[in-house]
Amino acid sequence: MPRTPMGLCAVGEPLGTCANCSAFACGHHGARLVRGTFLCIFCEPQIQAAAAGAQGLTFREWVAQQKAAPGGLGDPAVTGVAVQLVRLAEPDFATVAGRAAGGAAAPHLPMTLTEWVRDHPDYGPAFKTWLEARADNLHKQVDARAKDPAARAHPEHGPYLKFWTAVGPEAQRLLAAALALLVGTETPAEELPDVLGAVARAYGVALATSRHAGDGDPASLRVITSASGGAG
Repeated sequence: MPRTPMGLCAVGEPLGTCANCSAFACGHHGARLVRGTFLCIFCEPQIQAAAAGAQGLTFREWVAQQKAAPGGLGDPAVTGVAVQLVRLAEPDFATVAGRAAGGAAAPHLPMTLTEWVRDHPDYGPAFKTWLEARADNLHKQVDARAKDPAARAHPEHGPYLKFWTAVGPEAQRLLAAALALLVGTETPAEELPDVLGAVARAYGVALATSRHAGDGDPASLRVITSASGGAG
């Protein structure tokens, strides 16, 4: 199973129970956040993607774009993507009378990638550098795709690409980081919630087709593990 570079205990030795999926995780596959919550690395992309959705549904942005041209957050299809993303972390989340205050509905969600990194000190500086670099590269890739008229016209991919252009750069960066973690942990597409699989397809991000075999790390994570003196 792919590992993060923390090395707080032996690989496979339970360090905590994920607050999201209830799985036991060792110090190479999960971390306790600053606020005390323990999350496994495989649930983190859902939290990041949900945070991106929440940013797209802040009350201020909702009001400002209610009457926006198709493709903005006033577009029901685009708003629907935002709600699906928020529900990754808040399954019962729903808009009420046209008001969708993402931050108020999910105050625990990070609103920037910098905030997410700050909330995970145990991951270490090498992991931070790796994640930010991968997220920045994916951001450029998705940004180019989202500006392609043919891609935006695709019946399945269009709403997800329009969502990308409707939200701000911080939400985009969180979504890019979520995709970077999915690729880096080699999480199979078949194990993902439907909305994350749809986002990856729309953004042209290739995911693993099966769970990584053995105890070795995927190449992308092995580099940072070695650099930080983590798992062997």
